[in-house]
Amino acid sequence: MRIQIKPSIKPNLFARYIGVDPGTVNLGIASLDGYADISTIILYQISMERDPLQINRIINARNLMIDLFDNWNNLYRLIIEGSNFAGYRQTELAEIRTAIALWGYDVYRTKAEFVPPRSVRKLVFGTAKVRAHEYWENLKQWPDAAAALSIAYYGMIKEEK
Repeated sequence: MRIQIKPSIKPNLFARYIGVDPGTVNLGIASLDGYADISTIILYQISMERDPLQINRIINARNLMIDLFDNWNNLYRLIIEGSNFAGYRQTELAEIRTAIALWGYDVYRTKAEFVPPRSVRKLVFGTAKVRAHEYWENLKQWPDAAAALSIAYYGMIKEEK
């Protein structure tokens, strides 16, 4: 599902950020595009069938990113939520993270940053205890997209510090 919202933090002009909350079935992607209309942000709440084969999961994640961002000619920062070490198919999530990181490097020569979820929440919300879909109540029904937005904001805020 594609969701368009107004930013709570204005994106930097002429910079593009992508935040990713990886998943093997449900994932969120947020794009902050300083080249486009700076009054909107595009979020994706994506559900896909979990393929039993590792290589297919990797290819599917990479192809998803190609399909979504084929028309971009550059990417400033790619931030991917890192592991929280709480189970949740960590090996499969590592495959998805790797596929997306390689896409960012192959297509844009952008080196992905992997940031733990608690670090993202602490910087963006001021506390690690609140989750993105709790903070932005209008995004409650799209928790992965909300998390991806906080991850993209993390990259932008970190850049400004």
